Amino acid sequence: MCAILGWVGVNLNTSSLNIFSKALDSMKHRGPDGDGFYSDGSVNIAHARLSIIDLSDDGKQPMRDDRTGCVLVFNGEIYNYIELRNDLIKLGHQFKSQSDTEVLLKAWGEWGELCLGKLNGMFAFSIYDPKVKKIFCVRDRFGVKPLYYFLKNQEFGFASEPKALLQLNKALEIVNDQVLFQFLALGRLHASSNSFYENVKVLQPGQQLIYDIEKNSISIKSYWTYPTNLLDLNANEAYEKFEELFDDAVKIRMRSDVPVGLSLSGGLDSSAILCSIAKLSNFSDYSNHLFTSVYGESSGDESAWARCASDRFNLALHEVTALKKDWIPSLSRIVQCMDGPGYSPAVFPLWQLLKYSRSTGVKVVLDGQGADEIFGGYAQYSADFLIDLIFKLGTTPKNYSQFFEYLREASATHGTKNISLFMLRESMPFLLSIYRKKNGISGILNKDFLSKVTPRDVDFPAVPPNYDRTSRRMFFDHSVAILPGLLQYGDAVGMGNGVECRNPFMDFRLVNFAFQLGTNIKMFGGKTKWLIRQYLRKNGLPLIAERRDKKGYPTPIYEWMLENDAEILRDYLLSSNSKMQDYCSAIGIVKLINNHKRGNFSAGNALYRLISTEFWLRSIGSDFQGGI
Repeated sequence: MCAILGWVGVNLNTSSLNIFSKALDSMKHRGPDGDGFYSDGSVNIAHARLSIIDLSDDGKQPMRDDRTGCVLVFNGEIYNYIELRNDLIKLGHQFKSQSDTEVLLKAWGEWGELCLGKLNGMFAFSIYDPKVKKIFCVRDRFGVKPLYYFLKNQEFGFASEPKALLQLNKALEIVNDQVLFQFLALGRLHASSNSFYENVKVLQPGQQLIYDIEKNSISIKSYWTYPTNLLDLNANEAYEKFEELFDDAVKIRMRSDVPVGLSLSGGLDSSAILCSIAKLSNFSDYSNHLFTSVYGESSGDESAWARCASDRFNLALHEVTALKKDWIPSLSRIVQCMDGPGYSPAVFPLWQLLKYSRSTGVKVVLDGQGADEIFGGYAQYSADFLIDLIFKLGTTPKNYSQFFEYLREASATHGTKNISLFMLRESMPFLLSIYRKKNGISGILNKDFLSKVTPRDVDFPAVPPNYDRTSRRMFFDHSVAILPGLLQYGDAVGMGNGVECRNPFMDFRLVNFAFQLGTNIKMFGGKTKWLIRQYLRKNGLPLIAERRDKKGYPTPIYEWMLENDAEILRDYLLSSNSKMQDYCSAIGIVKLINNHKRGNFSAGNALYRLISTEFWLRSIGSDFQGGI
């Protein structure tokens, strides 16, 4: 887990070497344990290291393969590196280190691009092949690890964060109004190949980029797509397969030469990870590495549920306080780590939690990100499932009985009013646009700003044709609407504190399996995330398995924004130096504040987006070192 950087087309002299070093230094929070440089004429590659596997100098990067001459810089983890290493040894390869980096380098040398299908991990890496004068850049299947790049005139650059590229070429520091519009008006975040900077591109998940140095040209292709074939399994068979895949996903993510911790909310997903860890033979090694967020003088945390889970296994639980007084100072640093705004106030308690875990010496933390979007945790999935049932009602009494049983389950989890509104929204999508216009940011954008953008959404990937309504929605949220933004902030906030976040539910085998299952299994009996609930019942946490109060990652930030007559919002969004007034009308912002005071959740969500964007716009051009 590190920072990678490349700058091609520039011969390093005293001036350009200083620029290159400053670019790497801007990401040193990602790799505080050391750095390395490689230069071959106009090809310059650098790496900042966070030591997780093989802490010796043998694991340093950039790493060169003596046999092929290829040079690798790599950010992430290859979780199945032990199995791949054994395969490569059988083929005659010898290893100097115990690192997954060397395994990746030799796998590329042995299999070329075909090795990508063998990798189980989160990764963004670049390989320079001097023999063919090409640079290969690859991003993992779901984009857990980031990779940004630019091609301007005769220069090509890539990096783990845009801020490093802005150091290499100051002309890149132009806000992308179209991307900002899609974020503000439509809530799209990291959903396309365009970044928040006009000339900085994002390599999309599951893609490989090839830069031909001699031709000064880029080609991009996908090496992975979502599965299209469905499995014919009954509920018991599906559960057995889930348990097998999930336990192995957790097991291989516990591979580390430094302590591994767990962010434990007490919800279904992180509690399931705890149950799986408890099965490992070295379970006692993790007895002091559980962390949960609390809010001091504010209410709303889930610490009681987290204690329920930790007490079941007789483990100590670190309750990490996220205080109101620390929110604004932390947010200013968070948006710099993210190189853009965000839509989730959960970044703040997560920032505090990961900062604390790092201070205790735990620099690898597991969390439950990615479970909702594949196993049906959100209200929209229950709504789509119920809509499908309505179309199947006919005149059969059994169908009606089943529908009302599932409606009761959905209402118990998400609330009757909420599930009814979601059913309306999902059945008539145009209502969402009207609602956003009335209650969100799209209705308060300035005409001058709107004149500079095209009012369109991002381009959506093609949905596999045999997905049902609910699976289509899960696919959309997993690939575009929700998960890309969540993964980006998880990586940025973790790396801002020198902590590696690992996500068992992002294991590609588990994701493939989930998208090959029918919705009737994932929401068996109308219960959200039935497979995870069943896992909890069978592995020691039946009380948590029955939770119906779906909360996500609750924070009191929406309440804090309103204190003292919304003083924070007025100071930042309505002051004379407000950046947001270049994009939104002051009258519209006041309207949102008043709607939020009346309890309109969407207004609170919109205001958080605005203040996050305000902080990011103010941060542009500032030098930043992470949270360590």
